[in-house]
Amino acid sequence: MTSRKAEIAQRPGVRAPRLVPLEEAACYVGHSDDSFEAEVASGTFPQPFPFAKSRRRAWDVKALEAALDRAAGLQGASDDSEERKRAWQERQREWEGGFADRIRGRAEMLRRRPAMG
Repeated sequence: MTSRKAEIAQRPGVRAPRLVPLEEAACYVGHSDDSFEAEVASGTFPQPFPFAKSRRRAWDVKALEAALDRAAGLQGASDDSEERKRAWQERQREWEGGFADRIRGRAEMLRRRPAMG
């Protein structure tokens, strides 16, 4: 018999949960529960997500992936958000520059047009 969460997770269009309990986090990184907790204590893997009003312990899958990337020497390989931000800013500057050029060109054209009268 499968759990309700497992049934929901198998539905089309449903994403896997981002926060996972100890057993799933340990399995995700290929450790037993005990060795995973030892690695968390040593700082290899992140602490569980800090819930404000719950004693529940769950790990963020993205944080686990980042820890694995760091350990494998792939720092920044999975997090290209800064690079994407810089590219977006560059495109924005180019667009704004082009827009300003079009506005200046239109203003110049209007100045040169003979007055109607």
